[in-house]
Amino acid sequence: MNKPISNLIDYAESLVRPLRVLVIDTDLASFDKIANALAPFDTEIFNAPCACPAAQCLQLNSPFDLIFVAVPLTHFGTPDIILSEIQRISPDASVVIMARSPMDECVVKLMERGPFTFLKKNGNFDQAHIQRIASQLNLKLRPSGKVEAGIETPATASVNRV
Repeated sequence: MNKPISNLIDYAESLVRPLRVLVIDTDLASFDKIANALAPFDTEIFNAPCACPAAQCLQLNSPFDLIFVAVPLTHFGTPDIILSEIQRISPDASVVIMARSPMDECVVKLMERGPFTFLKKNGNFDQAHIQRIASQLNLKLRPSGKVEAGIETPATASVNRV
């Protein structure tokens, strides 16, 4: 006999999967900043250093909700190639272009390709930035920690490196 559903909100929340995030960047420091900022939230975070592993990760793990793409990528492929793959494989993903300057010619061209968000690379990056990005992109962040005696104990995000 099935257990009766006592709370529809709890049941609906149990059906929601974690926010899936892909960080495409050769710089592990950027990945670590994003992973640390997302740690208190229910997320699955993947990392790919360049186009080939990014395409493979997209094919194996889509759909993604949020994808960070670093500009420039220093190995194997360009952000333009990666954005084409993202739009082909995970078209509903929100894309954040990370670069040192929003005025860089390459960044301007990429931003013209779609409704992307810009994030200054190597600046301060924390939970407030993640919440601002999620708000701009209408992404729902769900806490992953448990509240015990009024103290929030955030769980670490699950991290898969490709």
